[in-house]
Amino acid sequence: MRWFTKAHRPGRSGVVLRTRLSLESLDARLAPSSLYGDAPSPPETTSADWTGDAPPRGAPQIAGFCVYQTGPGEYMFVGQVEGLPDCSGLTVTFDGVPALAGRTATTTSDGVFMLQVVIPSGGGNVGTVTAQTTAGGISSNVAELYFNPTA
Repeated sequence: MRWFTKAHRPGRSGVVLRTRLSLESLDARLAPSSLYGDAPSPPETTSADWTGDAPPRGAPQIAGFCVYQTGPGEYMFVGQVEGLPDCSGLTVTFDGVPALAGRTATTTSDGVFMLQVVIPSGGGNVGTVTAQTTAGGISSNVAELYFNPTA
């Protein structure tokens, strides 16, 4: 181990301070037992067992819900379903503005869904667009975004 000393500065008198730096080994510390897989598994839940924004563990989650304007009056709604081992083939239902009410999209093998639609500006299609899916009887969160079509 090296010893570090404070250099003496000319014109100053005083004691030279020394500091010893060292590292402490953390190998002897134990990790919590739940990291090793002996924690009890969570109980099965259904959509009726929860309220609020966060669905229960094992429920599908819609993430990254957004809209892109692909041309004049053309829009693509995109998002991804997560939280399940297999998110392919799920039906995502849209609602909110009249032009999207009841429209659906199907997820790809990685859970991505896309819906391309033509929506004219105005016509009462301004507002909150929602997207939701269901897997195994458990509903996902309701993804929302504000939508205002432009010409």
